[in-house]
Amino acid sequence: MKDEQRTLNGLRDLASVFGIDPREHTLVRAKERIARRLYKDTACGISFHMPHPAVVVLAGYCEGFDGELPSHALTFPFTEDEFWNAVQAADEDGCRQAEVLEVSDEL
Repeated sequence: MKDEQRTLNGLRDLASVFGIDPREHTLVRAKERIARRLYKDTACGISFHMPHPAVVVLAGYCEGFDGELPSHALTFPFTEDEFWNAVQAADEDGCRQAEVLEVSDEL
């Protein structure tokens, strides 16, 4: 039987996924720490922002690329799996663009 997936209902739940105790940090600080972890802990770095308290937007990053990469938006509630799948997709977008730039530099 498959384990039940934890549902994340808001920023406090998401912060706890990263081991951030929302009682020790303001929600603004929690968002900053999540953004930093996602940028540092992914292969190509991704951006994280919350344009609304119920929405998380993730996007890949590619050094030297001035265009925009696809955004992956999630609206609370969502599962941890949905979150990590969006993280992986955003990171793959950034890495794929880095490969394109690398190939074009070689031509």
